[in-house]
Amino acid sequence: MRIAIEVSPQLEGKRGIGLYVENLLRSLSAIDRENEYVVFTWFYRDYRAKLASLRIPEAPNFSTLAYRLPDSLVMATEWNLRIPVISALLKGRDIDVYHSPGPRLPYLSRCRTVVTIHDLICEKFPAWVNTRFLDESRRAARTADGLIADSASTRNDLVELYGIAPQKVDVIHLGVDVKTFRPVPRREALAAAAAYRLPEKFILDVGPFEPRRNTETLLRAYALAKPDIAPHKLVLVGRPSAGLTELAAGLGIARDVTFISGLSPEEMAAVYSLSSVFAHLSLYEGFGLSLLEAMACGSAPLISDVSSLPEIGGEACLKVEDPKNAEECAAALKRLVLDRALADELGALGRARAGLFSWEDTARKTLECYRRALAA
Repeated sequence: MRIAIEVSPQLEGKRGIGLYVENLLRSLSAIDRENEYVVFTWFYRDYRAKLASLRIPEAPNFSTLAYRLPDSLVMATEWNLRIPVISALLKGRDIDVYHSPGPRLPYLSRCRTVVTIHDLICEKFPAWVNTRFLDESRRAARTADGLIADSASTRNDLVELYGIAPQKVDVIHLGVDVKTFRPVPRREALAAAAAYRLPEKFILDVGPFEPRRNTETLLRAYALAKPDIAPHKLVLVGRPSAGLTELAAGLGIARDVTFISGLSPEEMAAVYSLSSVFAHLSLYEGFGLSLLEAMACGSAPLISDVSSLPEIGGEACLKVEDPKNAEECAAALKRLVLDRALADELGALGRARAGLFSWEDTARKTLECYRRALAA
């Protein structure tokens, strides 16, 4: 097979889809030397720098096809005017399967297509996201020869909202690099995170802090629990919004809340390892990568019992049934902070469970999806 994998999302940062693409490519190169892979992208500004920054595997069956074209031009032509420019760019490349790692597909006619749907936030909570490509997401899910969902939860959403047969959807979990995300010894972790001046004891959550992440309830729950869990503070990894900082001030906890950002994976592993509790009260997740990373580092997780989070966390997490109920969340926070035996037990269970999720397994199952799509 000759497989084209679109990597334009990889240019958008090292979280989310970009992280998925980078690890998928790396792991495919480790397990497969038989098939050919064309890493396909386009960009215009800082062309040479961006081309150099792409982490393309140095394997004989991997090549790069990068066009110097403005993204706005490709987007407008392909998805607004529906002129098949991507098909033209790939003409003569003998592509058998085209994989889009984001929820859209170009108007291709010469090869089989595979698309990864990470979540259906745009359908379930349209007020929270840019729904510009909502129609394209629907078309991609319904017309792809191979359809990948990060979780059974997302597959169920596809079945419910798009009427797709469940057997058409391959549930392929994401992975975690346990060489990076591991329990870091305290002295080593303190040195790695020294620049961020973290409190000695803290509860942790990781953004981005969009409305679905329910950070307001976490702040309210912390404010309620604070008298009983001192000296624990709250550390939030991500850029704060004005609304969150104002809420923290209004609750009288502004000095107890620290926002940090720009961490490397190694620094993130250190922060996870230093945290007493990883509190993730999200209202909706397609997978929950930060939860998986926290478990791999041994932090005791507190999660919402919704969407994909219980699927990923299993019995390694303390769960709240109503993540919008600040009193329930505060009680769970107090329980996990004060009952160190429970926290240690969940930390150990989390490390063991995280070992079940590997990027190599993600790549292996994705390759199987390519084969089925080609045979469709």
